[in-house]
Amino acid sequence: YHAETIANVRKAVEGFSEPRPIAIALDTKGPEIRTGLIDGVAYPQKATLVTGEQIKITTDDSFQDKCNKNLLWVDYKNITKVVTPGSRIFIDDGLISVIVREKGEDFVMCDIENGGVLGSKKGCNLPGTAVCVCLSVCLSVCTDSVYLSPR
Repeated sequence: YHAETIANVRKAVEGFSEPRPIAIALDTKGPEIRTGLIDGVAYPQKATLVTGEQIKITTDDSFQDKCNKNLLWVDYKNITKVVTPGSRIFIDDGLISVIVREKGEDFVMCDIENGGVLGSKKGCNLPGTAVCVCLSVCLSVCTDSVYLSPR
């Protein structure tokens, strides 16, 4: 869809009676990060994350459907590469926040800064953290610029 639209714009520009520069930019929000299933159930299972306690966030797929108040799986495999101790992770689109204390190969240990009740498959974001974005789509459609917007 996007490649066709860009091709149409470029073709229209060629038909201008007077040449003029036209730039095409792609604005993307970055990776969509999701948590796993609380106790193997999408709904209505919930886990209460308590302020001041710790939680392990992992990318180990064997925990995808075994999330609870102490362990949370996320689908963003690069999370351990992009966060550092002190980084914040917002869970459930910011209703819950944790601070990274330490990290390992496939996990980060976090202090729960702002607790709350968490359901399955909730969105997460990494404020102030540079994330890896697949630019192959951007490059394949020949955009002139790429913008990464916050979620």
